[in-house]
Amino acid sequence: MADQTFTAGQILTASQMSALQSNIGLVPITPTSVTNATLTGNVAAITSGQSTITLSGVFTSSFESYKVIITGMRTSGTQTVYMKLNNSTGSTYNYIITYFSYSSSVSVNANSSADANGMAIAFGATTTTSSETEIFSPFAATATTFRGSNQGPANPTTMVGIDTNAASSANLILTVTSGSFSAGNIRVYGYR
Repeated sequence: MADQTFTAGQILTASQMSALQSNIGLVPITPTSVTNATLTGNVAAITSGQSTITLSGVFTSSFESYKVIITGMRTSGTQTVYMKLNNSTGSTYNYIITYFSYSSSVSVNANSSADANGMAIAFGATTTTSSETEIFSPFAATATTFRGSNQGPANPTTMVGIDTNAASSANLILTVTSGSFSAGNIRVYGYR
C-alpha cells in the first residue's frame, strides 16, 4: 500500500481504515511447503524425531524483515538449535550467543568460524522452550542480519549475528546438533 496523507477533519472511509489496519504490524506468512513438519495454515508443527526442519517459500520480495517464533519447542536432550538460510553454506555466519544459567552465571559463546549448521539461535531441552528470532533482508542479495532470544529452563539466551553471504534465500532451515526435535510450532511473520 502506498503511503497516504490525511488532513485534519477528513473522514476516512471503511476501505481506507481496512487498508491501514491490514498494512501495519506483523503479517503471518504461510510457507509454500514444509519438510519434517505438518503445515496447518501458517503454523508448521514439528514432527517428532526429526533433526532438520525446512520451511520453504517464507521469504519474498514482499517484506524486508521477518520474525520467526517457535513455541512449545522440545528436543530429545539439551541441544543447540541452529538456523540457516537455504542459499547459504553456513561458512559465512558469524554470531555471538550469550546464555544465562539459573545459578546466576553468564557465559558468552562467539562463533566466527565456518559452521555448516548456520547460526545458533537457541538451546533446546526435553522441557518446553520458546524462541524468537528477527531476520533482516534474507530475500535481498545482500548480507542478512539476525537477533533473537530463547526462553526456557535450559540456558535462556540472547543472540546477534550476520550471514555475510550476499545471496537471496526463500527458505528457512532449523537443525539440532545431535538428537532430534520432539515438538514445537513454528510461525513466520513479515514486518510491515
